[in-house]
Amino acid sequence: MDDPLFNEREAILSQLLRFAASVGLLAFIPGLVAGIAEGLWAIVAIDTIAYIVIVVTALVPRIPFGIKLAVLVGASLCVGTVVLVATGPLGAGYIWILAAVVLSALFGRQRIVVLTSGLSLAVMLGWAFALHRGAEGYGARPATVLIIAGNMAVVCLALAIMTRRLLTGLTAAFDERVGLADRLADELRRSMAVRDELEHSLVAKESLLRELQHRVRNNLQMVQSLLSIDEGDERDGAAIGEAKRRIKALTVVNDMFLSDSESGHVDSRELLRSIAQLSCGGRRESRLTERGSGTAPSRIETQTAALLAVLASDIVAAVSAIGHPSIFFEPGAERSVAEIRCPESADDAAVAAIVARVSAGRIARSARPDITIGRAGDEPGLGPGVRMEF
Repeated sequence: MDDPLFNEREAILSQLLRFAASVGLLAFIPGLVAGIAEGLWAIVAIDTIAYIVIVVTALVPRIPFGIKLAVLVGASLCVGTVVLVATGPLGAGYIWILAAVVLSALFGRQRIVVLTSGLSLAVMLGWAFALHRGAEGYGARPATVLIIAGNMAVVCLALAIMTRRLLTGLTAAFDERVGLADRLADELRRSMAVRDELEHSLVAKESLLRELQHRVRNNLQMVQSLLSIDEGDERDGAAIGEAKRRIKALTVVNDMFLSDSESGHVDSRELLRSIAQLSCGGRRESRLTERGSGTAPSRIETQTAALLAVLASDIVAAVSAIGHPSIFFEPGAERSVAEIRCPESADDAAVAAIVARVSAGRIARSARPDITIGRAGDEPGLGPGVRMEF
């Protein structure tokens, strides 16, 4: 059967039978010797038959649960009856009869308990009737046996009720735990199914996002190629160069996002370093100098990174027209600061013009308040510059 509680009860009953077959020798051998010495042949015969049946039942595999219980309860009743009749009230017959009732209550159904209790009472009443008819009682009288039978009936009934009550409560608690375990397992399976669906959905969305980013990069490259066709026209050369530079800046953001698309953020430190070299034609003079401890986070959202890349590209390109820029980066817990400094000999008015022109642009206006642009403060040994806070 698949009932774990029934399987446990069957295992306990089988273990009890094996215990009775092995340890039962301690009761069987002295009783056998005493029975032969006293000439109690009925006890000798019943004890021998009961012990042999118990040994066979304990050793033979795959005997049904009902037969095992019937053998154990029946052997207890038979031994108790014979010992009671053969030795009288001073023998161990009462113990065996009580054991039969307790075993039936522990392992049997309600009708088995009623049947065993009824047989126990019938044995006592039959013995009292036999004494009334003149049988040997070894000191017992019919009235005494009836009193003992009444008390035994009460004790057997109380033991049976308490045992069945305990078993019923334990069974209900076990069933509740099994039901709870099944519900938890079902919820766990549903949660795992939802998790798998979410993982598949995230993988699909990430794949789609990467495809979109690759297409964006291809489109940016196509625009660069189209702009390069008309780059020789002097009237539009400056505008086309500015557009190409901005597209390259956006391409840098796109590439950085593709390298770590799971986080959805871009490292502003690496972004500024790449934009500085890109806007200055890759010259090493444009490398970035970092201030502070360098342990503060410097990651920003992709949308802010795109605006920062375009604005930083415009500022670095404008400052490069005056002289080689010096770029300083200071990460912060909430907002970071980047300063693009001109040489010390640069004119303050030229830097002020750069700040005014870039700040008045549509991109700078749309970037506020995430990105603010202003004049950098005066510092010894450094020229005027532009301050970007983001």
